[in-house]
Amino acid sequence: MYIEGRKPDTALKGIIFNIIPTLILGMGFTQYFRFKSDDKVTSEKVLLKIPILEFYILMIVVALSLFTSGGIVSIFEGNYQTGTTMLMIGLPVSILLLVAINSNRIWFKDHLIPEIVKKQIEAERADIGAFEYTDNGFIHRGKHKTIAIEWNTVEQVIAYKTDNYTYDTIHLLLSTANGDELSIHEEIAGWFIFKTKLNENLTGVDKLWELKVMSPPFATSVTLVYKKGKDLMGKDGENKTNY
Repeated sequence: MYIEGRKPDTALKGIIFNIIPTLILGMGFTQYFRFKSDDKVTSEKVLLKIPILEFYILMIVVALSLFTSGGIVSIFEGNYQTGTTMLMIGLPVSILLLVAINSNRIWFKDHLIPEIVKKQIEAERADIGAFEYTDNGFIHRGKHKTIAIEWNTVEQVIAYKTDNYTYDTIHLLLSTANGDELSIHEEIAGWFIFKTKLNENLTGVDKLWELKVMSPPFATSVTLVYKKGKDLMGKDGENKTNY
């Protein structure tokens, strides 16, 4: 849309004349305004709050956003070339500036995982699930059956994978001298603690069983984790048993 009597580059000139005083004002107030860079990214604001280190950086971002606004106005006035140019300058530069200045504050950094995700992971690792551990073994209360197993009755533990098309699921099958069996998988609550207890209470467990069952992807990869009376790691730390 073109407004009669107004030059197509009016918006561009207006933006340029506004950027200079905005930058001067921002730099002038830098000594009075300084944002902390050591605040943690909270779960509530992680997608909304990206702290700015300096006040003048904020002013630069504001100035560049004016380019974006001016570009939109120019496009609506029919000056597509000017509008597109301003959008290509203002929007990408603003985003890149935010990322560059706050690279240690952006939510997708591995060492700054949002607190809510950290808490979920910690909760999963601390959850005992349907297990109850005793001095000599454990009790597993499943949906259809409750089973009590003492560690000294465990004869064999096998690990394997099932293919779910887009991902694999690791399973453990535990057999006892009494003929009892327990089958669990990594998606149940209590998986992390059970793995730890398994390694702590069964002598001769192959400590590398998880790595072995993971490879190759999408294959069953049946792996002998434990066999009563055998040290699967051997003297040199290698699994001597091919299941």
